[in-house]
Amino acid sequence: MSKVDRMTRLDRIKRAIDDDNDAWLSDAERTEKVELLTVCSMLLNATKNTGAIINMLRKEHGLSERQAFQRITDAKFVFGNVFSMDRSFERLQAYKRAEHAWKLARRQRNPDAMTRANDQMMKIVGADDPNDAIDPTKLEPSVYKAVLPAESNKAIKALLSKGAIDLGSLLAEHGLLTDADVLPADEVEEEDQP
Repeated sequence: MSKVDRMTRLDRIKRAIDDDNDAWLSDAERTEKVELLTVCSMLLNATKNTGAIINMLRKEHGLSERQAFQRITDAKFVFGNVFSMDRSFERLQAYKRAEHAWKLARRQRNPDAMTRANDQMMKIVGADDPNDAIDPTKLEPSVYKAVLPAESNKAIKALLSKGAIDLGSLLAEHGLLTDADVLPADEVEEEDQP
């Protein structure tokens, strides 16, 4: 017996919603999953009138009053206290539906439906707001002009005008390198070239 078989019906539905994969659910469980998502959506939209939710479930899903009330109870078990939930859950579900519509349109090679689904996804994440458009001037690299003191500037120009620079003697002159660290040029062995 697999782990999935040992799970309760609601645990399997909850796992299918979390994993966004209901391939291993039965047809009845898939139908119940849709009903639970509908109840959750209505609860998130501040439909706190249980009677309105029951009437909608009876009308659209053909459930009895007892079954509709049970779906509300089950939705509270699966999704928790949805009255205190953020609207981000509903936004995520809407995005997943739009993403599914885009994939379906892509499989059917329907560019118009792909464009509509893409526009819907952009609207859900808020990327269609012109106020949030990318400002190209902010993407330009920052250029900082380094301003050196006049004496440092003169010293660097004088140093560069001499031609080749002996860094060893320059560092030793400023006390950054001791005589023990400096090897005479004739003692430096050339590395073997491979």
